[in-house]
Amino acid sequence: MSARDIRAAMTPSPRMFAALLALTLVGCAKSPRALYESTLDDQTELVVVNKHLGTALRMRATYLSDTFRAQMAAERKRLIDATDEDDASFIRRMQDDGSAYHEVVLTVETDLVDQEVTLGTTDDGWKLRLVADGVEQPLVTVYKVAEPNPLHHGLYAYLNLWNELWIARFQKVTTSPTELVLKVGSGFGHGEVHWTGAQLGAPAP
Repeated sequence: MSARDIRAAMTPSPRMFAALLALTLVGCAKSPRALYESTLDDQTELVVVNKHLGTALRMRATYLSDTFRAQMAAERKRLIDATDEDDASFIRRMQDDGSAYHEVVLTVETDLVDQEVTLGTTDDGWKLRLVADGVEQPLVTVYKVAEPNPLHHGLYAYLNLWNELWIARFQKVTTSPTELVLKVGSGFGHGEVHWTGAQLGAPAP
């Protein structure tokens, strides 16, 4: 077989090339679930506070921007096959909450066997503060979700058997910040996470 014949045999036909291209595009395309989890990961920050050789606190924090709330609503609709009426009601609640609060979803855990993680505003546990462009946003409520349901697990993929789910709401004093800083601290130490730009719903430059 000549070199020309070998090259011809190794060159895919136009039909085969089209099929290979289609398979490549399908392989590269992300599923709706993968896209949501990627967005969730982009929206979530991690803080770790160590105590000697152990971890006193490992906290993941997801800021619920208006943009991310819309993506959450779409994922909820997809997961539970919500009716249009149910979906519209959920979206309205999310919009109302987003207008009133800076809301952060948290998972917390500790490696210290004699310690329990509690979040609040006193010295008894871990203090939470939210600062928007240098301005304190007062904590309105923070509570632990005692028994997370399947939807919680679906929307917050980092929720597992070893951590706890908490919801924190802060008064929205600064409505359109360029930077949010969540601060957490206790007698074991302190840490903070930052959200900026697209994480706050700002358009891409």
